[in-house]
Amino acid sequence: MSVTQPPQQQPYGPPPQQYGAYGPPAGMQSQPPTYGAPGIPQQRRQHPTDSPNGLPPRRSKRPFVIGGIVAALALAATLFVLIGTLSSPESTTTAAESQFMASTRAAAPRFADLDDAALIQVGKGICAKPQGETFISVAAGVASAQRVSQATGEAVVRLATQHLCSTRVWPGTGAGPVRTHTAPTTSAAPVAPVAAGPAKTITAREWLLIAKDPEAHKGERIVVYGEVKQFDSATGSNGFRANVDGVAHKVRYGYADYETNTVLGAGSGVSLAQVVQDDLFKAEVTVVGSYSYGTQIGGSTTVPMLMITKIDVTGSTAG
Repeated sequence: MSVTQPPQQQPYGPPPQQYGAYGPPAGMQSQPPTYGAPGIPQQRRQHPTDSPNGLPPRRSKRPFVIGGIVAALALAATLFVLIGTLSSPESTTTAAESQFMASTRAAAPRFADLDDAALIQVGKGICAKPQGETFISVAAGVASAQRVSQATGEAVVRLATQHLCSTRVWPGTGAGPVRTHTAPTTSAAPVAPVAAGPAKTITAREWLLIAKDPEAHKGERIVVYGEVKQFDSATGSNGFRANVDGVAHKVRYGYADYETNTVLGAGSGVSLAQVVQDDLFKAEVTVVGSYSYGTQIGGSTTVPMLMITKIDVTGSTAG
């Protein structure tokens, strides 16, 4: 049995020698190659990703970034408004309350330990006292509750009356509210020369007796301690206003708790060039008597007046 062999495929096209060195005769066209035929490799098709024109358009991320930023800013603004709305009733302080707090902390430094809310509560509590209570009894209650002196309690009641409950009338104080001391609007009066003598140390109680009736202690030579509260163009260069006591007070939290408002003037040969507001001092003085000056609210106040014969700056509360 014979097996018929399949015809052997010939390479594409006639052999080169068939047509000679110059190719096929004229009129005879070469056929295009059949890719995939034996001896001819398949043509590699171009992949779509190799063609720039075949790629889908690339989307920019910028709109998403901008949108996220805008959304975050809108959320932050909403939260800010919401927090401000919720907190404003608690945190808003009136001008009168701010004046009361500042004046109270200046006049009674021990109240600096209280925060704003607690200090305002003290002031409003004073205003809410029954009409039958007297100024002295309310001041005593404040002094006892806050563990301060009676004089400090009275000062706080005056300030609360002036700033927070200005229509309040305390029995025995006249038709209007109790007023507190303010800075003098005129310069300290010149101090008349007084015979100098040895200055003696005194106690806090002895100073209170002098401050209560300075006229009865004219000419006495004493040693006092204090803090300069006002020394400017209103007082002049030869005198200042200070809070004074007969004993030295320690500075706590930047405050020295001297309580008696006093006017001091320089005696002959005494220079105050190195003394400024907030200075703490020790001074040898002579009691001149009482001194009255006009206040910024149109009234007047009377305080002890001392003539300085020697003064030493011992520190400052200005920091």
